[in-house]
Amino acid sequence: MEKQTKLKIVFFTLIIIAASLIIANIIIFSNNTNNSSYTPYTPPIYTYEVLPLTVNETYENIESWGCRGCAHVIDVRTVGEYEYMHMFINNSKVNGPVNIDYSKDFSSAIITYDNENNKYGAKHDTYFIYSKDGSRSALASQWMIDNNFTVVYDMIGGLDEWFNTGLPLIEG
Repeated sequence: MEKQTKLKIVFFTLIIIAASLIIANIIIFSNNTNNSSYTPYTPPIYTYEVLPLTVNETYENIESWGCRGCAHVIDVRTVGEYEYMHMFINNSKVNGPVNIDYSKDFSSAIITYDNENNKYGAKHDTYFIYSKDGSRSALASQWMIDNNFTVVYDMIGGLDEWFNTGLPLIEG
């Protein structure tokens, strides 16, 4: 075969391959964006400040969380308070609630927990913190931000407000 004929075959082959790749990408992306159940993961914004949430905002965020294992709900009340009653979470993608008592060496316990359970690297997962009335969770959340945790939500009003709002609980 002559050289020009070989070049034409190679050229048309490359055009066919390129067209096939373009068509495949169009099909793939059009299927993802037209599917109403498809929600792309949006990484958290690292604010380096405590982000307050109402109990309803906390509930909605936890229940709709889409990233498996990158969010943690931490109950900073005592073990007795936790065993008596705590939040019910109906989202298997969220870790918790986990009891880490603020009054019992919280700093080393939360760092140990984070080292054993983080998904995005030390101190870069998302944390939802709550206590009985919001006072201990405010202190714990601020401690976490001061110690370089990047995404920390503090539930305003604590479990008392959660209970008063009628959100789901586990008793006993």
